[in-house]
Amino acid sequence: MREPKAGQHACVSVYSRVEEARRAFDRLRQQDFGLERVSVLGRGSHGVYRALGMHHRGGKCRFHGIQSDLWSGLWQHLHGAALMWLPGFGPLAAAGPVTLLLLRAPGSGTFTTGFGKLEQALYEMGIPADDVRAYVHCLSDDTLLLIVHDGREQVERAYQLLHPVSQQLTVHHA
Repeated sequence: MREPKAGQHACVSVYSRVEEARRAFDRLRQQDFGLERVSVLGRGSHGVYRALGMHHRGGKCRFHGIQSDLWSGLWQHLHGAALMWLPGFGPLAAAGPVTLLLLRAPGSGTFTTGFGKLEQALYEMGIPADDVRAYVHCLSDDTLLLIVHDGREQVERAYQLLHPVSQQLTVHHA
């Protein structure tokens, strides 16, 4: 299992509604927060079982599904876009650098038996193993995670910016 980089810290905010996640992301953008270390994860469906998909055209990645406005917008601002199906978990939409971590994670376990791709990616972002499992559980309940993973100073700045618009916000120091 890959270990987090030394000095890697994470600020994780959990949102039960798409509008809340969008408001938090917009707050970071409006405050000129560097988005190169911001990632967003979610199921892309929020309890609605409809077709999901994505395509890349004209230099832009588009999401198709009930949360199309959120994901297509995120994919315009964040480097990295993915919509994948994880065994034992189901659909996962991702934006930002977490996509690269998901793609290269060797995880072969599942949520109940060990670290899979999603768990490994969160762990590499500086989130402790016990908290990784809690966040995967949140995602399976159709919440959205906005994660800033960077050095201590940037993570603490993200916390200050997100605190007024987040109900559940946690900083993890590696």
